[in-house]
Amino acid sequence: MKKHIFAIFIFFMLLISYYSVKIEKAVDDQNENVVIKYIEDSRKEMIDRPDDQNIYYLLFDEHHLNIMNLKELFSFFNLNNYDFRINAVYPYINPIYKTKLVNIERISFNSNRLSEISKDFYDIYTKELSKQQLNDELEKSYKGDIKIRMIKITSLNKSMDHFLKTYQNIKYSCNQYGLFKKRN
Repeated sequence: MKKHIFAIFIFFMLLISYYSVKIEKAVDDQNENVVIKYIEDSRKEMIDRPDDQNIYYLLFDEHHLNIMNLKELFSFFNLNNYDFRINAVYPYINPIYKTKLVNIERISFNSNRLSEISKDFYDIYTKELSKQQLNDELEKSYKGDIKIRMIKITSLNKSMDHFLKTYQNIKYSCNQYGLFKKRN
């Protein structure tokens, strides 16, 4: 009798786990479609509403942005008389030091003055490295080798469209954790 009850119990547990996996998979598929639709909508919005202002996250995994060429790259906006604001800079942080450098995973700004942003970013970054006694990383930063992973920027859709058309190896998203995509 106990064997039969135990077998029925195992059967129901397997049945419940099978359906919970199916339900979880269906939810994941729906979220994936929402993310893909979201980025397609952001590109459409960029074209359909060029004079609207949006927040963009720019990913520099192929462009190799660092503190030395930050000012040069974003001077594009000034040269074309485009209004923009850099809201945050996300430096590349070596995974070995990730737990020590949580204070500088994101360095916030609200400015379009590139010289000021570069200087403040450098000061904040090197101060934290010094505080954490990461001398090897600090030495790299003295050479200007501070890699930037991502930048959060506010700009007009038409300005960003022109920027992404000019720098085609930069990926963008309208969400920090979204799907990053190159402009077509």
